[in-house]
Amino acid sequence: MKESEIEELISESSRANREGNGDLALEKYNQALAQAKQIDNKELVTRILNNIGLVLKFRGRLEEALQYFQQALEISEQVDDKAGKGATLNHIGSVYEFRGRYEEALQYCQQALEISEQVDDKAGKGETLHSIGSVYESWGRREEALQYFQQALEIAEQVDDRAGKGRTLHSIGGVNKSWGRYEEALKYHQQTLKIAEQIDDMEEQGATLRSIGEVYVSCGRYEEALQYHQQALEVAEQVGDVAGKGRTLHSIGAVYDARRRREEAFQYFQQALKIAEQVGDVAGKSKALHSIGGVYGSWGQYDEAFRYFQQALAIAEQIGDLAGKSTALRRIGEVYQSWRQDNEAVQYYQQALAIAEQVGDVAGKSATLNRIGVMYILNKRYEEALQYLQQALELTEQVGDMEWKGMTLQNIGRLFILQNNNYREAFPYYKQAIDLYEGLIGRIASEEIRRTYRGTQLSAYAGIANLLLFWYRRDKDETHLAECLKYLELAKAREIIDRLEGRAVSMQTCPELVKMLQEEQKLVLEIEELYQTMKIERRQDKARSVSEGDLTEKGAQLRKLRAELMAKCKEQGLIRVTSEFDPIPDFQELFKREPVVLWEFISFPEMSEFDWFYRGKFWILSWDGAHMQLWETYNFDRKRLLDLLSRFYQDIANDKIDEARACLKDLQHDLDALIPEKALITLKGKKKLILIPQDVLHLFPWEITEKVGLKLPLVRSYSLSILRSCMKREAKSASKSALLVSNPNFNDKDLNLHGADLEVDSIDQLFKKAQITTQALKHETATEENFEKATGQALNIIHFAGHGIFNQVKNDPWMSGLLFYKSTGFDIRTVLELVTQRFKGTPLFVLSACETARGEFFTGDELVGLIRGLTLAGITSILATNWVLRDEVAPHFMQAFYTHFLKGKDACQSLFKARQDLIQQGFTHPFDWGVYALYGNPFKKFQE
Repeated sequence: MKESEIEELISESSRANREGNGDLALEKYNQALAQAKQIDNKELVTRILNNIGLVLKFRGRLEEALQYFQQALEISEQVDDKAGKGATLNHIGSVYEFRGRYEEALQYCQQALEISEQVDDKAGKGETLHSIGSVYESWGRREEALQYFQQALEIAEQVDDRAGKGRTLHSIGGVNKSWGRYEEALKYHQQTLKIAEQIDDMEEQGATLRSIGEVYVSCGRYEEALQYHQQALEVAEQVGDVAGKGRTLHSIGAVYDARRRREEAFQYFQQALKIAEQVGDVAGKSKALHSIGGVYGSWGQYDEAFRYFQQALAIAEQIGDLAGKSTALRRIGEVYQSWRQDNEAVQYYQQALAIAEQVGDVAGKSATLNRIGVMYILNKRYEEALQYLQQALELTEQVGDMEWKGMTLQNIGRLFILQNNNYREAFPYYKQAIDLYEGLIGRIASEEIRRTYRGTQLSAYAGIANLLLFWYRRDKDETHLAECLKYLELAKAREIIDRLEGRAVSMQTCPELVKMLQEEQKLVLEIEELYQTMKIERRQDKARSVSEGDLTEKGAQLRKLRAELMAKCKEQGLIRVTSEFDPIPDFQELFKREPVVLWEFISFPEMSEFDWFYRGKFWILSWDGAHMQLWETYNFDRKRLLDLLSRFYQDIANDKIDEARACLKDLQHDLDALIPEKALITLKGKKKLILIPQDVLHLFPWEITEKVGLKLPLVRSYSLSILRSCMKREAKSASKSALLVSNPNFNDKDLNLHGADLEVDSIDQLFKKAQITTQALKHETATEENFEKATGQALNIIHFAGHGIFNQVKNDPWMSGLLFYKSTGFDIRTVLELVTQRFKGTPLFVLSACETARGEFFTGDELVGLIRGLTLAGITSILATNWVLRDEVAPHFMQAFYTHFLKGKDACQSLFKARQDLIQQGFTHPFDWGVYALYGNPFKKFQE
């Protein structure tokens, strides 16, 4: 047989292996091996032996793999093939690395390194340096791993080994991810992806896309993660990489698991397991078994969890994977702990710990020490718990694992709380954890990643806030409530403040932004056209010409474009330790104008360690500038309230107005019942209520409550910092001027607002009597271009009586926007465009439109939508609608509001008086008088 025919057999083997048919691959490789031996081509024999070894290693047949590698090694020595010998030594080292026997792995890799240096084989030296870095990374010794990867990268660049360069950049990105340096990880992975695309390395493309997705999961950006995983899945299917497909399905499952969507996660993990078993991917199978066991554990089905962890343990023992065995033993220990069989749990934890120490698995050792420490906390064995947690803390500092360090610090803080309510000892540990996270956040340039990463670490902020609440309840020291307020502010909306107060770069339009915004606009319009078609077909019960899949595909394109757009416009991060962040003195300014009171609604429903504290309730922290108090609410049925709210908006969307009105009355009753009577004492003698809700409490229309909404002028904000920033940025306009936008979509029967012209005409007359210069954009003149031109000058008021759309692209609230006239369809001014536009002056912006006050909730930075966009664009006070405004209500409401506003009352008082006037005119249902909400500066007046 000719060498060309043997090469063809090798190609067939490689293809069969990639397609998941390992048995066929081995059969073809053995045929090629026999023929290579027959023609006595030792170079070919060595290469085939190595390939067989790699297939066997992948399938977990490690002893057989070693035998083939040893044969290859002997032949290389016989023929004095130094390069071949070095490659084989690296392969042998990888087997020992797989088993967690890192010192032996390094010995083989060091031999390979010496050989490459002897023969001046730079390419071989680069590969070996990369192999050594991989061993150190598996070992948890990341600093050393990075040093070797950097050396490997230098050599790859010297010899122009683009594949080696891409592979090494990928590894460097992985090290940065493990350190929590997500932006740097993404930077390296993107470089790898670019190289892989240039050299058409589809398998590396798939693996890198998967890695990028995993980084996005770590920092809480789940939609982007799914987007990249879907691309990785497409690549794997395109090239027939069955194992890669299985691993990507597992990664998709991990996204759903992180979002607590366990059913979907379970389905993907099951698919991944099936493929891993089919192709003999032992590592993939073990990973899937652990994940499925974890889902069963989250469901409380511990018997099933135990069964899957036992299977993972059997695999680890079978192939001699010590690190894997340690992990499986730890997971089994967790099941015993859940069963309250602590003695058995300790036995498994101790076995896991012994193996982790044996193989030098620092991360595994730290995790096990943490688990033992937590178990002892729950059993009130605090001294022993502290010993284990202190050991874990030392290990995390040793390897620079900041996220595990933060978690360990929180566990120690938790210990001191539960040990005789020792808040004084607990506080420094929570504070260190937050300083650590803030330090990591501060090194991230991207606002999107900063925000979502802070959300993933919310337990630390919740922990210290709740600790301070406990502390206050014990000794009634108001300084604890002040500290609590400080940490609540730190936990949210920091990125908005960094922009608003100029500590980040200005929101100048980026060079590439205009073209990208145009592309975005085109996609948004296409999506809206599909959405409107679906809506009409659903309403008229027609056959569907547009599917949810069409919308999903377009949405994915838009999210990818938006991710690129955001990457082009980065701001600097802000490193802030908690000792340097004290907003309380600045907040005192709120109370100097007139008697006002703040209510901060505190709720952290996903923080299970404090679940007993807030289950079925939330807390109201009140502050009037002189005194702080804490009030406890009861009967907070989170699910019922969210269901009511969802049903209310669904009824509106389906034009079931009577049902919506009835639903809103139910919601009003439930919200009123939540507010404790004792807390109403704090409203006595006050002229305004500033409401700062936490978590999903933002989503509810507190304006409709009779206890509050009808008792006192109310303004709400996402944080006190934002409110103060709006106040400080308030600027007096040189002239009295207003822009009125009326019914831009009159030519679309589904969007025509019949009452908008009457509303705007009556306002226009009112303004002219007050000698206010007005510019009206009506119907066909209400174009996006004219709006941008008109808002290029400083205005006192912008009144928009048109349509605002919330989140028209699923899961992408940054694509909320205002609709403008177009001869066919409409143009949309998105949140992103509003942010980049920057308004002149600080006008009052009235959104007499649909759903403009709604937003998407994100832990870590509250809501994203039109309100946030306008605030970032320079608006200091915003009056917005919570739901669709009725045509017969709007003229009356706005006439009343502006009458009071132009007579010198501030925006907050004017809105309150307008509500009262509307009720006196017969609009007694909260659906009518409760439609508007005020955000931003509550003291804003037409002219100071």
